[in-house]
Amino acid sequence: MLTLQQTPPDASKIAQIEFGGFKRCAYTRQKVHSNTGRTLARVLERDAVIWFRPVAGQFGIYYRLGPSQPEYVPDFAAATASTNLIIGTKMASEMNSADVLAKAAAAVVWCAHASDYSRQHGGKPWVYLLVPHDEVAINVTLAAIAQRFRVVR
Repeated sequence: MLTLQQTPPDASKIAQIEFGGFKRCAYTRQKVHSNTGRTLARVLERDAVIWFRPVAGQFGIYYRLGPSQPEYVPDFAAATASTNLIIGTKMASEMNSADVLAKAAAAVVWCAHASDYSRQHGGKPWVYLLVPHDEVAINVTLAAIAQRFRVVR
């Protein structure tokens, strides 16, 4: 098991590595799919109140893509003092693909419904962030990412 600060010896196998040593993650161990995910997890570990990588079925976000309606499992969920975040990271070249746009639209609707429910019960709003991979860096704050990449429809 590595910590997020440790660069894996073979970045092509990063999805097979368990990371640990967290202070703000909801779980003791997490896997990430890419070095972008590892870097964003480092930002979340530093700036979020709590964060984790969702699994299938946890949020129940479904999107329409042609005749199918697959589930969208976001890359991260996190909380700040004022907001709950659902975060997706995508290759910069794929940001306007039909698949990415359909996932984003479904996540925005989910966040609107979750925010309505949360407000009724004294909770924080939910916001969806869609972050291009080339904008994720260790010197960027979560607040800056949230400000720049919030998706509103």
